Amino acid sequence: MIQNSNAKIVGNGLIAQAFKRCPIPDKTITIFASGVSNSSCIDPSQYERESLLLQSELKESRLLLYFSSYAIADPGLINRPYFQHKAEIERVLLRSQKAVILRLPNVVGPLPNPHTFVGYLHQCLLKRQKPDLWTNALRYIIWVEDVTKIVQIILNTEPIEPVYSIGPTYSYSPLEVFSELAFQMQIDFEYSLRPGDSVPYKHEDPNVQAIISDHNIVPKNRKEYLERIISLYLLHSGLGDSATFLTPNS
Repeated sequence: MIQNSNAKIVGNGLIAQAFKRCPIPDKTITIFASGVSNSSCIDPSQYERESLLLQSELKESRLLLYFSSYAIADPGLINRPYFQHKAEIERVLLRSQKAVILRLPNVVGPLPNPHTFVGYLHQCLLKRQKPDLWTNALRYIIWVEDVTKIVQIILNTEPIEPVYSIGPTYSYSPLEVFSELAFQMQIDFEYSLRPGDSVPYKHEDPNVQAIISDHNIVPKNRKEYLERIISLYLLHSGLGDSATFLTPNS
């Protein structure tokens, strides 16, 4: 494993582990991956812990990479504590002029987490539970290794912008994701539809989309990407034996 000694990785979760496995460009940076991972969290102490740790890291003379959320642009979610916290952290970091904000969709990876979107649906299938799925909801997802590939390229470009939205421009309904999980796990499934609307929002960061296109990181076909992500997730979870979508870009 190649690891740059100038890079400091804060955290031990999915994103932190992914960056520990990949080469990091020769820059003196802090990758801050120690935020609250559960978007349903209502415990103020968890957000306070992250804020204090972040303030401590900002005192160092390093470029800090902070992971925010795609959904910060969704007006239907802005009243939740998680997204209010993300918005406030972004304001602090933009004022500091010492950070790069990386807005992410739902990140999927080899560490199953029942508090994430895909992790929750996965647990429902394993436990034969019947989830409530919002109608007309939108969910953006990305495989964690694709995040690291894009960030590596960003760190090798000049100038580095203060904010990036990292991921594909297409989204999925919760039912699409749940159905694909069930199909690949070969499990019959049930669900309930819960009324609700999402305000359509898109992330078409031209810098990121150019990287994705030039390096063929994310396929243009949204169905192909969903199949690949679910296949990799199940494979790494030890619950799938198909390598159909283990392409060189996976």
